[in-house]
Amino acid sequence: LQEVDRYDELYAYLHIRGYEGSFVKKSHRAKDGCAVFWKTSKLTNTAIEYVTLHAENVHVAMMLRMKVSSRRSVIVVNTHLKAGLDQSYEDFRVEQLKCLLEKVKDFQRDSEDVILCGDLNSHVDTYDNVKPIVYSFLKHCGFKNAYGREPGYTHWGAWTDCEVKTIFDYILYLGKIKVLRVLQVPPEAIVGNCPDRLPNKQYPSDHISLVADLQLLHDDNSNEGDHARKNGGSVKGMKSSSSSSSSSQTPIHSPIISLSSIAHSIRYLLERQG
Repeated sequence: LQEVDRYDELYAYLHIRGYEGSFVKKSHRAKDGCAVFWKTSKLTNTAIEYVTLHAENVHVAMMLRMKVSSRRSVIVVNTHLKAGLDQSYEDFRVEQLKCLLEKVKDFQRDSEDVILCGDLNSHVDTYDNVKPIVYSFLKHCGFKNAYGREPGYTHWGAWTDCEVKTIFDYILYLGKIKVLRVLQVPPEAIVGNCPDRLPNKQYPSDHISLVADLQLLHDDNSNEGDHARKNGGSVKGMKSSSSSSSSSQTPIHSPIISLSSIAHSIRYLLERQG
C-alpha cells in the first residue's frame, strides 16, 4: 500500500485477522507512507530495511525478506516515486529507482526472488510529451509485469481544466514466479460515466487497487543457476508452465540484480534519450 496515512487503523483491522505489518513514513513533514501486510500463518518476516530514495525528497521505500519455507525466501519491495507530468520529474524518478535497485541488490541474498510493488508515477507510453523511462528501466533489469499486458489505466482523474488517465501502479516480479491470476481494473465505461472519474462512490481512491496471486516455483535448474551465478551471469530462457492467463507465459529470469544489468539499462536509456 502507498499513501497510507492511517496505518494504525489498518493494522488493528488486519492484525485480529492474522496479519502482521510494517510501515515507513515519508520523510520531512509528509504524513503518509508505505505499508506492507502479510499473513503470519503463511509467511515469516526475517528482515526489514527502509530506504530514503533521495536526500532532498520525501519519498521512501521498504524491503522485506519473507520466509516461505526453510529453504525459500522472497524479497518484497514497496515504494512510491515522485509525481509530476514533466520530463524532469521522470528523470528524477529514474534516479530514485537507481538508488532503490542498488539497495535491493545489497539486501538480496543468493538468488532470492523479488516482488516489486509501487506507485511509480510513470506511464508505460509517452504521455503529455513525457517519455517513459522508469518502466523501460525496470524491464531491462529483468522485471516482468504480473498483469502481462498492462491494464488500460490505474489512475484516472478529472478536473475542471484537465483529465489524466494513466498507468502509474505496478506489481512486478523477478525470479522463478508464476502468475496464477490477477484482478482486472473496472471497465472504462463504468469509471468514464462518473463526472470526477476517480475517486467516486464505488471506488474511493484516485488509484485502482491491483491484486495478483503469485506462486513461487521450485528451482528445477539449480545447478545451471549456480553455475551462472559463479560466472557472473544469469539464467535465461526459462519458461513458466502453461496457464490460461497470458501473463504466466512471460519468461522467468534469474532474480540476480547485478551492477552490470543496471549499467546496461542506464546505457540503453541514455541511447534512447540521445
